[in-house]
Amino acid sequence: MRACGYEPPYSEDVTFPVPREIFPTGKKTARYGLVVRRSPDGNRPLEPVAMEWGFPTRVASKRDPAVKLDRFVTNARNLSSSMWKPSIANPERRCVVPFTHFAEPHPEGGKGDDGKPRQMWFSLPDQPIGFFAGLWRPTERGDAYAFCTTSPNETVAPWHPKAMPAILHPADLIIWLDGSHDDALALVRPYDGRMYEQHEVALSTTNLADKLAETHGLAKADARKVIDAVFADITAAVAAGEEVSINNFGKFKLKETPERQGRNPSNGEAITIAAQRKLTFAPGKQTRDRMNGN
Repeated sequence: MRACGYEPPYSEDVTFPVPREIFPTGKKTARYGLVVRRSPDGNRPLEPVAMEWGFPTRVASKRDPAVKLDRFVTNARNLSSSMWKPSIANPERRCVVPFTHFAEPHPEGGKGDDGKPRQMWFSLPDQPIGFFAGLWRPTERGDAYAFCTTSPNETVAPWHPKAMPAILHPADLIIWLDGSHDDALALVRPYDGRMYEQHEVALSTTNLADKLAETHGLAKADARKVIDAVFADITAAVAAGEEVSINNFGKFKLKETPERQGRNPSNGEAITIAAQRKLTFAPGKQTRDRMNGN
């Protein structure tokens, strides 16, 4: 499973430079995600903390059981096991994991235009930021977290029949962080709210050129030249700071975020976050209608 990064829809009091996409940690390359937990200080206020996604464990090699390999467990499945029960039974070891959307491998396989495996994406239309039920613990490498999984709901099941993350309703957050063991277990259940599903389409400029040639009677080589020229013009205009509008389809523009001051989520130190440029797309009415099945 891959979870996309934390993208606040409002201006933050403190900026945390979390990547747009969060991947499980590894033995050589530590990868961090953002979690929210109770602080042990004072009246235990909520605090955001960067932790590695994955509890480190040692498992026997299939080739040679005497050899122990490092493995990082990202999902807490059997909450009655000795690995997870001490964490979920202790409110101080519970956390919530913010997300905007999460992905599962696309059941039809294939790769997108970027060469990466296609994904099936899910999000919550009534929550710009949702929260997984998470568990954390200190390790020799630093604090690490995993999130709980449960059986899939009717939206996720057709695409991933084994499991889905345990998603909390806003009213459940305090219960998860402060409630009893039984109260917490009761929240690890299939999500019963609305969800969006988004297909990642395997589409390339070659596919577009072939379709153009087929529908308009062009030679494939000529169609490819047309597609390449259109994309070149769009890319050049957007890179120059122009807004590119395509009738009934939508608008492309470059969003620039200036250099700003923030906090290192690992140690709280002040840091400078570099300026960023991000391509954005706003769909037109016709595109929105098709997306909504109208």
